[in-house]
Amino acid sequence: MNFTTRLELPFQLGGTVEENINLLDDHFFNNKTFGTDLEGFLITDPGDEQEETWKIVSIIEDGKCVTARFDFDNDNVTFADVPIGPDNSGSEEETAASLRAQGFEVIAQKFSLVLPEHFITIEPGLNLCYWDRNHWTLEEFLEETVVPE
Repeated sequence: MNFTTRLELPFQLGGTVEENINLLDDHFFNNKTFGTDLEGFLITDPGDEQEETWKIVSIIEDGKCVTARFDFDNDNVTFADVPIGPDNSGSEEETAASLRAQGFEVIAQKFSLVLPEHFITIEPGLNLCYWDRNHWTLEEFLEETVVPE
């Protein structure tokens, strides 16, 4: 799967919990001390290839899904053709350099990459997360995703 700056899998970033539950093949709620996450599984059929199962974790605020994090256990996962999957990703530094070479602004951290222009975070080898830009301001997004030095 090649992820892009747009969420192309059937999950409604900014959609209601109910709307997204109807799109998932299975789901549960993970109650935490600071809020509740919707966690679910989405099975996709990429055509002539074997179907893929994606674990999706979404922060819920005001009854809406304001993030969509896709956890990787699939092979050959890329973002803008840059390898980010568990079987093919480089280090954070290598991945950041590849994304920068394509013109992306990247904030590289010890364990994650932040693409502030697109409200996307990537943990190479682990996950990719879209953040709802209609919910989060840029300041809030950066506050949530960038670790202070």
